Amino acid sequence: MRYRIKKTEELVGRQLDRILDRLNFFVAV
Repeated sequence: MRYRIKKTEELVGRQLDRILDRLNFFVAV
């Protein structure tokens, strides 16, 4: 159970990183 939660956290973290990268790109422009 805890392992599954850890996996989902990693997936969400990656998605957040992508979104932040896009936001930083727009802010830079």
